[in-house]
Amino acid sequence: MKTRYAFVALAALSVLLAGASMLWDAHQVGVDNAHWHQAIAADDAHWHQALADTQRKFCGVVGGFTAVPVPRPSDPAANPSRVQSYEWYERFVSLGRSLGC
Repeated sequence: MKTRYAFVALAALSVLLAGASMLWDAHQVGVDNAHWHQAIAADDAHWHQALADTQRKFCGVVGGFTAVPVPRPSDPAANPSRVQSYEWYERFVSLGRSLGC
C-alpha cells in the first residue's frame, strides 16, 4: 500500500512540476515578445528618422539644381546641348515633385 501512495505522490508531483514549467515558459515567451516588439518599434523610429533626413538632403540637392530655371530652346536642331540641359532640368523638377520638395 505504501508503494502505491508513493507512486501516486510522485506522479502528482511530476504533473505539478510539468504544469509549473509550462507556465514559466509561457511567461518567458511573453516577456521575450514584449522586448522584441519594443526593439522593433525603436528600430522603426530610427529608420523613419533616417529616411526623413535622406529625403531632406535629396530635396536640398534637387532644389539647388532647379533653382535657376532652364528655358526650353526655341530651335532644338540649332543647339542640341540646350535640349539636353532642358531635359535634365525637367527630370530634376519631376524628381522634386515626386519627393514632395
